[in-house]
Amino acid sequence: MNYLKNALNWYTKSALIILLIMTACSGNKVQRTYPCYKLDIAPHLDGKIESDKAWQNIPVETSFTTEFIKEFDMNFPPTKQTFFKMGYDSLNLYVAVKCMEPWVKQLETKKDINTFNKDDGIELLLQTDNNKTVHHFIINAIGSRWSGESIKKETTALDDWEAKTYIAKDFFSMEVKIPFKKLQTTPEPNTVWLGNIGRNIITIICPEDRKTSWSPVNSEFDESENFGRFVFKDEKLTKQETTTIENNLKKQTDKIFEDKQKKLQARQQEETRQLQTYQKSLNNRATGITGLTHGKADLISPSNVPKNEIWRYGLGFPLQISPTEVALLCNVRKEGSGNIDFEIGTDVVVFDDLSNIKPDNAIGISRYETGRHPKTGHYIVRKGPVLGGFVPIGAKLEDGTPHPYAGTGFGMCWAIKHNSDKEGRFDYRNYTERYAMMFQFAYDGKIFKVTEKQPVDEATLLSDWKLVGNFVTNAIPDGKDLLYVMISRVNGIAVAGVTRWQYGAKGWRPVSFTPVTGDSVTWSEPSLIREADGNLLFSARSSDRAIPTIAFDIGVWRSIDNGETWNQVLYEKNRRSRSPVSINCAADGTPFICANTPPLRRVRDVLSIWPINETRTALECRMVACDAKKEFGPAPSGSWWRIDHPNSAIVRLADEKWHSILTFRIVDNGEIEGSAHPAPETGCYVEEVFSKGTPIPTWNF
Repeated sequence: MNYLKNALNWYTKSALIILLIMTACSGNKVQRTYPCYKLDIAPHLDGKIESDKAWQNIPVETSFTTEFIKEFDMNFPPTKQTFFKMGYDSLNLYVAVKCMEPWVKQLETKKDINTFNKDDGIELLLQTDNNKTVHHFIINAIGSRWSGESIKKETTALDDWEAKTYIAKDFFSMEVKIPFKKLQTTPEPNTVWLGNIGRNIITIICPEDRKTSWSPVNSEFDESENFGRFVFKDEKLTKQETTTIENNLKKQTDKIFEDKQKKLQARQQEETRQLQTYQKSLNNRATGITGLTHGKADLISPSNVPKNEIWRYGLGFPLQISPTEVALLCNVRKEGSGNIDFEIGTDVVVFDDLSNIKPDNAIGISRYETGRHPKTGHYIVRKGPVLGGFVPIGAKLEDGTPHPYAGTGFGMCWAIKHNSDKEGRFDYRNYTERYAMMFQFAYDGKIFKVTEKQPVDEATLLSDWKLVGNFVTNAIPDGKDLLYVMISRVNGIAVAGVTRWQYGAKGWRPVSFTPVTGDSVTWSEPSLIREADGNLLFSARSSDRAIPTIAFDIGVWRSIDNGETWNQVLYEKNRRSRSPVSINCAADGTPFICANTPPLRRVRDVLSIWPINETRTALECRMVACDAKKEFGPAPSGSWWRIDHPNSAIVRLADEKWHSILTFRIVDNGEIEGSAHPAPETGCYVEEVFSKGTPIPTWNF
């Protein structure tokens, strides 16, 4: 009889939880539900959850989602997951939270919390009755606290509730004790409170990924209309019952991501159909992309790295410098320091064969600086990738006469100055100075050299425009001139466009700027190619901060009057991840877009190319250029792979043939945002894009 009674109790508890989940998941909107059970004993508040017997038979909620559900009407799992448990006794509510964080040394924490969303930590919101009062509690990773009423942001006392935190190797956790007296109510069995638990992750670079939430919300943790439900239960659970409830809780998460998976699967099926259609159509075409190589990293590390330091090559930008030679401008990054995006300079690597790209003959043209100012203390000046333009020796104009500026070129990079501590650590988001470095280049067939370099302010490059060197491709020729993509700030908006550079007494300098993207929405990192018919195609990276919903779109502009006027001819939504994108050209003149996808977030595990149709109005299909997870396995740090900043050029090599080369970097994101050791695959990649038609020379020789 006791066995039957226990079985009925177990069945009743499980059925009730399943019913709650089904109710919460009915319709299109998903409302999370968590059963809050009574504790056998009160937790020992020290932030350590696993070792505390009080939490043993309390169900764990295992899945937070990114806060922004406006992107594609989908939720996404965060890169750093969060778990919680909740229980109570006759006097208090207890909450335990575990936050996965592989880079705990980079946690942003302060002893006093005065502002929202500025520290790594947790926000707990509770709506205990129908008077719309929302009790708001914030605890950061070192246990600093704030409490108040969320709607009015009014601060309440801190001495009547407690929180303790614990920081481990790859996570931090906390235990919170809130007396019911502070909440002005004590729950009865089956009482339902509304609320939410949100996490602020400041260690992540991209602002859109810094907030994750238990209950799916639109933009803020305290959206009471989107709160989840906390249901108070008087029963005490066995281990088996706890496991069953945890499995049922997971079904809520499965429901949240169910629609996302269906949409992604439908997208993949359509992309497969488009690729098959494109491949069949090549039989009846004179031009078209037929494939590309998949090789290992061509450049991994410079040959002259200082002792006890780790340097790695990353982004590469090719320039034709002679009839059969290419100079690859390749940036260098310092690894293992814990500094995010520690770009330290650029090397030039000259090659004439795609199978023989080596760092042995690398020429360092830019390096980072360190020093100490008598007033501000230690500082570091980071140096970004150098991009520019070059007229190769032996180049001729269209009429067959020698190009007057053959063997010369220019480059630009950003320089950012930070205050640092004695060990060289700095906050990449805070800087004391930002400017551009301009270089003048020369090549005589034997030696590539920098003839001049100088810092320049954005206001001094060209009158009437505040030019910034934010770009992803090198310049292309236009008669005696070079056309170079840049951006200019207009009324606070980054406008992408094309500058014309001419050679004069001071070397190469910009003489004009033509905006392309307009001043209503920010577009950055522009790229430019010339079509086989002489017209120009332009693309850029749509803003991923001011308007997150366009961060996944691809746009292309066209000019039929050599860059005087521009019209947008292609715009496709939700085709790429939130990452760099560029327009490129195969050797036979077939234009293509290169960017990351899927998944449709900031993750960059897959690099793809999309050929553009003959009318330049649509993308034809998606081809995978590199799938890092499939080729290399998971990123060693536990983060994700970055395959990014793709760009291409049509170059002539020692075989006297024209090749379309595509360059990009591959790096473990844990190396960029943390201090993970470099992966074996980290480096600069140079691949060849094959096409069906006759190659179209970039230069006349």
